[in-house]
Amino acid sequence: MHSPDHDGEEKYDEGSRTSPLLKGGADEDGRGTFSLTGVGLEEGMKILNDKRDDDEGFDLDDRFIAEIMMSLNNEKIATLRKAFEQNDDDGLSLAEFVHVMTSILDMGHLMTADQFAANLIEFFDQVDINGDGAMEWDEFTSFIVEMGMNEHDHQPDAISNYFFTATKETGNHNAYVQDIRYHKNDTVTMFDFDSKQVRIYNSKMDLVHTIISNSGQVQCCEFLASPNLYAISTNDLSVNFYDGHSYQVVKKFRTPNQNTTVIRWIESEKLLFTGDTRGSIKAWDCQDMEEKFEMGMRDAYSAAGGLLSRRALGLHRDIILDIIELEGLEVVASASIDRTIKLWDLPTGKLRRTLVGHKKGIRKITYSSEYRFLISVGFDFDVLVWNPYVANLILRLSDHGCSLCGAEIIPNTPILVTADVEGSFKVWDVRNWKMNQTFKAEEKRSGQLKGFCALASTKSIVAVGRDMHVFDYEKIEMPEFSDEFPLCSALYNPTTSTFITCSNKFVKIWDAGEGKIMKVYRNLSDSDITAMCLDFRERKFILGDHDGSLHCYDFLNGADMKEFAYEEMDGKAHLDEITKLLYCDEHATVISTGWDKTVSIHSESEADEGVLLRRIENAHNTDITALSHSHTLSLIATGSADSRLKVWDYEFCRMEASLNEHNSPITCVQFLDPFPALMSCDAGGNVILWAVRPSKVKNRIMARWKNRPANKRAGGKPQAAAITVITVACKFAGETRGRKGTSFDEAEGEGEAEAEDDFVDKHMGSSEEAQRWIERLKRLTKNRAKKRGKKDQEEVEEFLIYAGDERGNVVVWDLLPTMEGLMKEYGGTPQGMGPLEGPLECGNPRRHIVYDAGAGGGGRGWGGEVSANSVSIISTWLAHEDSVTSLQLIDDPQAILTSSTDRLAKLWKMNGTVLGVLRQGGPKRGETWEFGLDTRAIGVKKLEDGGKIMDEVREMEALELDSSGEEDDMSSTLTMMSYDPLAAGGGMAGLARAEREQESVSYRKTPKRIPINPATVGRRRKRK
Repeated sequence: MHSPDHDGEEKYDEGSRTSPLLKGGADEDGRGTFSLTGVGLEEGMKILNDKRDDDEGFDLDDRFIAEIMMSLNNEKIATLRKAFEQNDDDGLSLAEFVHVMTSILDMGHLMTADQFAANLIEFFDQVDINGDGAMEWDEFTSFIVEMGMNEHDHQPDAISNYFFTATKETGNHNAYVQDIRYHKNDTVTMFDFDSKQVRIYNSKMDLVHTIISNSGQVQCCEFLASPNLYAISTNDLSVNFYDGHSYQVVKKFRTPNQNTTVIRWIESEKLLFTGDTRGSIKAWDCQDMEEKFEMGMRDAYSAAGGLLSRRALGLHRDIILDIIELEGLEVVASASIDRTIKLWDLPTGKLRRTLVGHKKGIRKITYSSEYRFLISVGFDFDVLVWNPYVANLILRLSDHGCSLCGAEIIPNTPILVTADVEGSFKVWDVRNWKMNQTFKAEEKRSGQLKGFCALASTKSIVAVGRDMHVFDYEKIEMPEFSDEFPLCSALYNPTTSTFITCSNKFVKIWDAGEGKIMKVYRNLSDSDITAMCLDFRERKFILGDHDGSLHCYDFLNGADMKEFAYEEMDGKAHLDEITKLLYCDEHATVISTGWDKTVSIHSESEADEGVLLRRIENAHNTDITALSHSHTLSLIATGSADSRLKVWDYEFCRMEASLNEHNSPITCVQFLDPFPALMSCDAGGNVILWAVRPSKVKNRIMARWKNRPANKRAGGKPQAAAITVITVACKFAGETRGRKGTSFDEAEGEGEAEAEDDFVDKHMGSSEEAQRWIERLKRLTKNRAKKRGKKDQEEVEEFLIYAGDERGNVVVWDLLPTMEGLMKEYGGTPQGMGPLEGPLECGNPRRHIVYDAGAGGGGRGWGGEVSANSVSIISTWLAHEDSVTSLQLIDDPQAILTSSTDRLAKLWKMNGTVLGVLRQGGPKRGETWEFGLDTRAIGVKKLEDGGKIMDEVREMEALELDSSGEEDDMSSTLTMMSYDPLAAGGGMAGLARAEREQESVSYRKTPKRIPINPATVGRRRKRK
């Protein structure tokens, strides 16, 4: 409850309120849970606005979202929601969403229309995570809430632990330290009770100098940055200034009437603030050596001309113990023995508000400029957390058992450290107010802890009583590596211009432009992550783990979106470890294999859960160790630890071939699109090239050779090494290099659905649902390579195989001469060994089948082989010190990304020259990051997309008036958005009439597909 204390001030009474920032109140122990959901609109937007202004820890997309929220008042939010609801549950298309947002928001003061539209496109794509091309109100609001709640949850600055380093003498063996303080010049000052000496330490806590006062006993000390002076107040009512280099007295002035108890320098105003035993706070100009003003005294006289009392003015009435600046708010906060905190206007000295909540005197206050929390501690046992904007007590932390002596926010981190007089320290995460650690400073001699300070440069804590205790902050383990654990995979995401790596239970997101960690998603899995892939829009990542669980996560914030869990598999996707994962872009399916000897095909297009489409049980007799899929051939290939290679039909799961030519466990398989060919590798380093359907010589060995790179551990002699990963690079005449025979020409996107025309005509005809299916196919590969159609058939100009092996080598084979020889011998058509003109038909990619293969035996490959000499090595280099776990070709800019069990992810030029290494601690000295990401071109492309969508919006606006001059539904709705019935005098009745009128308005309705399940698979119908 807010009650007036005096004009211009609000007083907060803790005893008669429930904090609006507490959701569900406090726990039994008095601790609460912080949530923004209960914040009033104006208060919440103020908080978002301040977060928007922060450049650190708040990226551009976040600031744009915050900017949107700042511009939405209650009326606009209501009309925006109405626009969503009037389209039933079909949501808004991209053009409709941009139309609505540009109609109700004016961003002209911040950006152009095209820039605004470009940001809205990115925003739409992030919200429309399932890629159905429509945004619903629930999606919109849920996304905003998740952004707010997860904003700092996954930052790389995870809170580590503090550990005891040393105990040092403070100078006088028998005296307590009265005060310790860290200064912005990276020094620490401390002085004892009843002492004339101030000791100055560097950041390593080595004594640099001792200043001896020629006046009285030292009361407090401060460092003035811009004049480079130490200001020391003494009990003879004087303040002495010492040069920061020579430590000689350069000036001095007296503070009349009262002893100074605290001194604080405000750099932004170039003013020195002092607090005294009477409760007065004064601002001093150190240049002119004169008092500028006293806080709260500019309105000290009543209308009759009499001096008002300190109580009437709302001033402190007891000793001032702390003064701090609330950076970014132009506010000074003061704490006093009188149990109150006062917030003062920095430029004028006027009192803004009083915070009341402590039951005893307040010793220390600290402020987080990044998270906008004010924390106070004192002679009572609780830590109080405040919202300085509205004088609200957010929560009370009651874990200490005695009076507190200090609290510090570690600069540029979410760490709050509090300590009590018995020496107990507690470390808090201000993002969620969880206590991360408790430790204790043990005094060798009986006594109390008097205070502590935190060093910004090292994050160390120095605590003092009679002794000095130093606690160091844990550094990043293995900063020279990408991770503390062997990497499972590393992928480049061109949609977000980031890299993603996974290991153990962690996923890390890296900035591709600088090679630095952006986010860390921790403990995403209950067991070790074993496989990872991205979805077709590169807005989600999918993880498989050691227990057989399969989950889909939001790339933006790490939220667990859905699980692939089936009752017959004990609530998991597999009964045992998932070994391989692949994503089929064209059908939005996930293909997984596991130690349970099964191959599963899951639908990923449903919003809430994964749906099992097909499963091959007993696909092998032993663990499945290799997996490949070809959309062009509509085939799946698997290999196992018993050296068996099998080929399966993607749609019907029937076995096409079982081949038993290898003599050791199969380590890798890869289809060689667009040719009807398959490559398999085993633990002995053997590589075999097979023909597959539709070739007339399918299941025959076309070539074989052995991978024998030089082994530096064997004196550089060639030795066999198992291939662990393979990636194909196929370049057609007139194309830039892509992967797997794909082209990255934007013009080909227009014909994306042509490969599926026969399927649409055969099964759906020309219905509206058929057209929606075609549009979905176009969206499926929006950010991926465009598949080649018959009209694009051209001669293959380059066909390279990039492979990584168990010893960390990367080898590049030129397979074009081999394929040309095969085409010459067997024919250049797909029935021979020529490239396919387009993908083979998959009649029903969502067919539901459970097939028990029985793990039968297989035949041996047969037929004439091409000599191994025809496979030439283009280049080879030692990329890692251990086995390569992933290898990805990046098209723009051209590069190779590799990861390894040596805990490093590296980026290479196509010739093997290193471009950069992802390291947790940043590049080593002398290292550079040379990934040529053209951020300007990316920005220009986004602006072009924004311009195109704005053209659509303008066309929509032009069509809003029909031939009779009447407004259509969209125009009517947007007109209502600009009409304020309350302002027009209609009151609540007018508002009700407006809502009734708006209910009659609706947008177009987009048919939606019902979720796929065993009962509805293969059928397509509209939602009711």
